[in-house]
Amino acid sequence: MPLWLLSALKGLLFGLAVSGLNHFILFQGIKNARNLSPAEKKNVILKRYSLRYLINIGALLSAYFILKGDVPFLVATALGLTVSKNVYIIKYFRTRKA
Repeated sequence: MPLWLLSALKGLLFGLAVSGLNHFILFQGIKNARNLSPAEKKNVILKRYSLRYLINIGALLSAYFILKGDVPFLVATALGLTVSKNVYIIKYFRTRKA
């Protein structure tokens, strides 16, 4: 097994974990915003999206700086951060056509 493969798998798992945390944060915000006024809902969701972007940037920066520029880990982390979003998009289009 190539040495970079183990690093890439760790990066993918790290990215997926951060992505899972991001979706949890967003869905908790949506759940908490149900009983608020429209202006307050918008504010809560905007704060959650901003927090998610900061977490994504922090994950990518930590993958780069803490691991001293381990490129396979960094690329796999970025892939892990985006793969769940792509799964949701595909799932949406499949259920919409049915």
